Amino acid sequence: MVIRGVTLIDGTGGPPLSPMDIVIEGNRITSVRQAGWPGLPQQANREPRDADHEIDGKGMYVMPGFVDVHVHGAGRTRRPT
Repeated sequence: MVIRGVTLIDGTGGPPLSPMDIVIEGNRITSVRQAGWPGLPQQANREPRDADHEIDGKGMYVMPGFVDVHVHGAGRTRRPT
């Protein structure tokens, strides 16, 4: 599967990368490739051309590996006064 033309936020603290093609094989990202330059038309006939499935990701964001670890820890119960 290939997700074409997305904006990638990789979690390193760097700026978003766009447009990018993300190749997925067996539920894992196997390749991330530049698809062009922001504000310019994307390159035509980009590899891989033989993908079983393609998703047009233009205008979408991909943030692989992000996990929401937001929790509220247990504490003393507040009693009414």
